[in-house]
Amino acid sequence: VPSSGNSIAFSAVGSVDSPSFPVNPRETISYQWYKDFAATGPATSTYLLPSTINPSDLGNYKVRISNDYGAVDLPVTLSEGGTPTFWNGSSWELPAAYIAAGIVVSDDERNLIFSEDYSSTDDLEGCDCRVLRDRTVTIPANTTLKLYGEIIVEEDITIVDEFGSQFIPGGEITFGNNASLLQTKAVTTNINSGAINLERKATDLNTNDYIYWSSPVAGFDIGNIPGVFPYQWSVNAMNGNGTSGDWLAASGAMSPGEGYIKRVPTSTDFTTTFIGTPNNGSIEVEVNKSSAPVPAIASDRHWNLVGNPYPSAINASMFLAENTNIDGFVNLWTRGDGILNDGAVVNPFYGNFGYNYADEYLTYNLTGPSIQSDFDGNIASGQGFFVQVLE
Repeated sequence: VPSSGNSIAFSAVGSVDSPSFPVNPRETISYQWYKDFAATGPATSTYLLPSTINPSDLGNYKVRISNDYGAVDLPVTLSEGGTPTFWNGSSWELPAAYIAAGIVVSDDERNLIFSEDYSSTDDLEGCDCRVLRDRTVTIPANTTLKLYGEIIVEEDITIVDEFGSQFIPGGEITFGNNASLLQTKAVTTNINSGAINLERKATDLNTNDYIYWSSPVAGFDIGNIPGVFPYQWSVNAMNGNGTSGDWLAASGAMSPGEGYIKRVPTSTDFTTTFIGTPNNGSIEVEVNKSSAPVPAIASDRHWNLVGNPYPSAINASMFLAENTNIDGFVNLWTRGDGILNDGAVVNPFYGNFGYNYADEYLTYNLTGPSIQSDFDGNIASGQGFFVQVLE
């Protein structure tokens, strides 16, 4: 679909082979345009769409060219998406007909089709994207694939004919540590298809550290994150001290937008690879106030553990502006120097323990972070964090 200011014209020309002379009126060509099987437009050889294309303009069109001796229908489809642009193993190229016509397409209007393996270190931009079967694509660490629309990763297929069967593996696309899949089209449901691999590396670990996680892909099992003792925070579970709020054991598929914690296996760096269809579109998570009996101290109430559900960072300030039912800050767990180095720390409101973590949260609000750090206001993909519902 062209940008505003560029109209679209469909044209067709009919003719009669060996026309009669003198002219036979029954041979006169007429035209009728249809959209989704309903007659539309003028009875001419050209159908013109307005300069601003709306979603209602998309669909299946055809023109019926006819005279008294017969008719032929010529179909054309108007759909949203980029111009097919193919990775040939070393560069992006348009179809030969486009090249011959001297057509130039801007980066953001390309339908990126990975027809060969890809591992370039550059940021990449397109309208939409398709990874063909039996192709391997790597988006390196700290780079971005920016799309307006969908990403499609073709899945495994087995072709069976009279000569036997042939298995063709699906396409594979891997986003390295801190690489991002950024999709800018405002949609209400996930438009993506097929699985991606998204890597997140955990570094500078201490023994018994917990990491706060959230899944950027659909249906990812928390058991596939290395480590032990996965939990979710329940704002209303009764704790050992008889008030609301406690950690509950977590298992199975991680729900989009919800936060989780899990203890690291050792103090050695490790990588989690999230595998699944990348989340996209509007994702809502219910947050709640503490139910009675509430914790005695007001600052211990109404905490909800949520997370970034997308395969790219989200801006904390924009998140706070959109969610006016929570207090104006987010709490991000930093892990500090580790529980064994935190010294004597009083028990939390929800239980009594032999060891306790100090307050290792970085609080971020519209004025910035509460402690000196390299946090730039963008909550990373795969990151869980706490919010507090307003009283």
